[in-house]
Amino acid sequence: LVNENTPANIKEIETINNLKVYPNPVKDVLNIDFTTTDNNPINVQIVNYTGQIVSSISVNTYAGNNSLSINTSDLNSGVYFVRINSKTIKFIK
Repeated sequence: LVNENTPANIKEIETINNLKVYPNPVKDVLNIDFTTTDNNPINVQIVNYTGQIVSSISVNTYAGNNSLSINTSDLNSGVYFVRINSKTIKFIK
């Protein structure tokens, strides 16, 4: 997506759709499903309720359906957010 506030030399592309996280609440493994429109690396972050990034990974995606599983056994109980590029979803541990 490019809008009038985006500098001319920077193109922002939104490629993540149908983002789902489960189970919620999560015990030891968080599953993430989403679709993308092209093959691109993405950054997946787990963020706690204070905004601190507690986990961050880069993943190569492929056009179509994608699935990830993230080990959450080392996270304390609480509210967390999954941030993938510009999309964010809340989950509970």
